[in-house]
Amino acid sequence: MNKKLLTIFLSLFLVGILSVSCSNKDKTAPKGIEQYNGTYDQHLLQFQEIIYG
Repeated sequence: MNKKLLTIFLSLFLVGILSVSCSNKDKTAPKGIEQYNGTYDQHLLQFQEIIYG
């Protein structure tokens, strides 16, 4: 009985940590390719302004 109760509490604790970890993922700064989103279009427009005036 005591081992079963300990297993339940440990499982709930781990699920709680996992849910907090996943919810904080949305609040962090983008990493990888997402941080360059939209920069290609911006550089293309600057290049066209230089070439075509």
